[in-house]
Amino acid sequence: MMQDRPVRALWNDYLFLTREMEKFLTRKTLALFYELMRQRGQLQTMIDKRGDDSFLASDDAKTMFDQIRPKNELMAKQLRLLINSRKKHQEVSRAYDYTKTRPLVGGLINQRG
Repeated sequence: MMQDRPVRALWNDYLFLTREMEKFLTRKTLALFYELMRQRGQLQTMIDKRGDDSFLASDDAKTMFDQIRPKNELMAKQLRLLINSRKKHQEVSRAYDYTKTRPLVGGLINQRG
């Protein structure tokens, strides 16, 4: 069971999930990205509940965190760009969608005639 595994192994799983999240975000496969993010959050909760910080003081932890940190920063940047791009796309779509915001031109002419 996952809870019986050493903290070091859980952190290795955390790194693995981080790498996978990065792949799916790059591919813009957001459903899988969010699922992996949820799993990584659960893993973080398990690690925190352990209360065993002995691994955190090791050189292996420092090396691992040096790999995780830039990936997290890059994913945050990519996610912001993707979200902003999608928002802009929606705004442009709404701007050209006259059927929901304005009556059709022919409808205006028919109402006046």
